[in-house]
Amino acid sequence: TLYAQWKSGIVISEYMYQGLGLGDIGEFIEFTNIGTVAVNMSGWSFSDNGRVAGEVSLSAFGTVQPGESVILTELPAATFRANWNLCDAVKVTGGNGVNLGRSDEINLYTAAGDLADRLTYNDQGTGTVAGVRTNGASAWVPAAAAGNNTNNQWVLSVTADSEASYASTLSEVGSPGISTLGTSSWVICVPEMTVKGNSVIIADGDATPAAADHTLFGTGLCSVGGNVVRTFTIENTGDVSLTIGTVSVTGNGFSLTQLPASSLAAINGSTTFQVSFNPAAAGVVSGNNNGTISIVNNDGTKNPYNFSISANVVVAVTPAVTISSNPAAVAGTTSICAGTSVSFTAVAANTGAGTIVYQWKLNGGNVGTNATTYTNAALANGDVVRCDITVTGSCVTTSATSSANISLLVNALPVTPNGEITPEENPTCGPTALIYEHGTTQPQAGVEYYWQTTALGTSAVNNVTNPLIISAGGLYYVRAYNGNCWSTASYVIQAPVVYNNPVSISSHPVNVSATTPATASFSVTASNAAGYQWQVNTGSGFANIAGATASAYTTAATNVAMNGWVYKCIVRGNGACAALNSNSATLTVLAGPCITDAGGYTGWINNGVTISAGQSCSGNGILFDGQNEAIITAAVTNPDKLNFNKKRSSNGDAWAMDIDISTSTAGPWTTVTTINSISNSCTANAEVDLSSYVGTYY
Repeated sequence: TLYAQWKSGIVISEYMYQGLGLGDIGEFIEFTNIGTVAVNMSGWSFSDNGRVAGEVSLSAFGTVQPGESVILTELPAATFRANWNLCDAVKVTGGNGVNLGRSDEINLYTAAGDLADRLTYNDQGTGTVAGVRTNGASAWVPAAAAGNNTNNQWVLSVTADSEASYASTLSEVGSPGISTLGTSSWVICVPEMTVKGNSVIIADGDATPAAADHTLFGTGLCSVGGNVVRTFTIENTGDVSLTIGTVSVTGNGFSLTQLPASSLAAINGSTTFQVSFNPAAAGVVSGNNNGTISIVNNDGTKNPYNFSISANVVVAVTPAVTISSNPAAVAGTTSICAGTSVSFTAVAANTGAGTIVYQWKLNGGNVGTNATTYTNAALANGDVVRCDITVTGSCVTTSATSSANISLLVNALPVTPNGEITPEENPTCGPTALIYEHGTTQPQAGVEYYWQTTALGTSAVNNVTNPLIISAGGLYYVRAYNGNCWSTASYVIQAPVVYNNPVSISSHPVNVSATTPATASFSVTASNAAGYQWQVNTGSGFANIAGATASAYTTAATNVAMNGWVYKCIVRGNGACAALNSNSATLTVLAGPCITDAGGYTGWINNGVTISAGQSCSGNGILFDGQNEAIITAAVTNPDKLNFNKKRSSNGDAWAMDIDISTSTAGPWTTVTTINSISNSCTANAEVDLSSYVGTYY
């Protein structure tokens, strides 16, 4: 516990009992703060083997920082610093009169008088006190022996040893003011170089240019813009002066425009230098342009002091503007007719991201608005149009430029026709001709006149020197053309042409056959028809059929009296178009079948009656044996009549006979007629009219 106090931070780290100065003076003792906190040595003291606390005051050392070493010597402080090339930053207390001997003791006391550390040594002794002789060369304590008072573990200093020992001006060897024992690095008597840009430290070796420390000279710098100048500050925070050597600047466009001072005083000496970047310099490219700054100096850890610089450049473009016109210009000239509205369009190029202002010019004067288009319907012959643009906020070689000129060739208009249009027919049926007669002041020399189907038509196909054959109704016009321009308006016919197409029959009625009492149908197919009227010739010439006014006609139920009748249709035309007769068609009417017993009653159904062949009253026929008997004929379509012989039997009673008709053998039956009081004499060819029944019946 005797030396526990050294753990507070201050220990004996190096000593030399005898120097090589005149009279062998130059001894020194080094104390080092090997702790992690600063120690205030006010009130601390040194004593040799007399062991008297407070004997030699060490208060002049003041506060000793972690890793800092301080020196007590018999020499004057300035002489000691000169001998050992120490800077003023090394704390040296000189004039110590309590000298050390070859066999002696070093005692370090705190302000409270407590022993902080002790070293007992004798280079001729034995045990822990034995050790090296420190005559002209110091001894230093390894970390393992610090504060242990074991002199036999101390090491004799030799130049360039692990303690960085060196020779004084008197050829003494040691490392006063510097110790490797401290847990914190304590650098003294060296320059400390720092470079700042925009008050921000730029680390030695920095390879990342940034705007904050001005190593990035700018982004989007225009290649035709001015130089960018950056000022950098060199500071010396070390204990000795800083020497500045050559400052080198590399990279296209970068140059050193102001040199720094060649030497900086210790402790916060500073100087500035300037570097310029010229975006228009040879070799500068679009995008990033990189370089370096290298500063030769005497800071052993930062020589040379290097860092990267950069500038981002946008290569300037040359704005351009072109204009076009509608109607389009040919070889820089737009040919138009007087009064034509012309639209001009400007297209700007190479303007970057800038703002474009458009100024249209007519004959050198400002017209239009700040727009990409300009329209004028009152241009005169010889007028000249162009567009000027101004570009701001972009990297351009020039802010203003003009388009090429467009010249206007304005052609005169011919006078509107004032003649007269006369149709050969109006209304007309089919094609007709239109004839034009010029007015009293026309035709004009060099002007042609053309037929048009619209008021502002521009067809040069049909000259009015020839009639216009038309095949449609409506309005027709005449317009004048002088080889360049059409007249403003045209002459229009006074009244629209009413045009009708003639009737045309594509399908005529055809002959028809019908069996009574079926109907017969006739039809006609025609185009351009205004109406229809069917006629019939029953033998005394054609006459209209009432109500037969459609393209098809169907007769009433036919009878044999209509056989040979002739039909036709009169198709009426529209307007002036004449009616057209269809071809005639003949109706042939066939009588329906006659139901008789001549066929031997084939297919007839007997319901309790007796049938024998023959139809004569004297022969055998149909014999009804009872009042409710019946016989059903075979099926017949569109029957005309029923013929049969009738006779009452020898029975004297007079009976009635019903003639019924039905579409089915199962009925129901409808009575056509009743034959009453049949006599017992033979009555041949009894006849029943069935012609009104259309269809298949029994």
